Amino acid sequence: IKLFGKLDNINIVELGGGYGGQCKIIHDVCTPKSYTLIDLPDALALSKKCLNLWGVSNVNFCDKDTVEKENKQYDLFISNYAFTEIPREEQAFYANTTIKHSTRGYITCNFVKTWFTNDDRFGRKELLALNPTYKTLPETPLTYPNNFVYTWGT
Repeated sequence: IKLFGKLDNINIVELGGGYGGQCKIIHDVCTPKSYTLIDLPDALALSKKCLNLWGVSNVNFCDKDTVEKENKQYDLFISNYAFTEIPREEQAFYANTTIKHSTRGYITCNFVKTWFTNDDRFGRKELLALNPTYKTLPETPLTYPNNFVYTWGT
């Protein structure tokens, strides 16, 4: 909300929604037009269960195949670590199907070097090149050296 203002009546997409916690908190304080969670099938099953228990509706649950078919425009893209923790091929796919279709975005970036080699996923320069209007912010609290927050459209 500090970066983008009230999130009412906008289309939000979150990559790596996990159990749906961020989706729930956003719905507690705002009324998005739509909220799309993208994750692996098992994580989507968990988020569906949790969000249902919490009474959160108006959520689309998408795996990779569903995202590709939707080809939708979004007002806000969110990813807390997931985008920077998946292989390059997956990053390129989501960059083309969601990030480039989002007018604003927020990515918490994690560059733990032991998970992938530099060739296995986007480096910092490639990430920053995704949107010419980007800004970077410090990750607070810092959970790992060199982590940061990447935003655009703020």
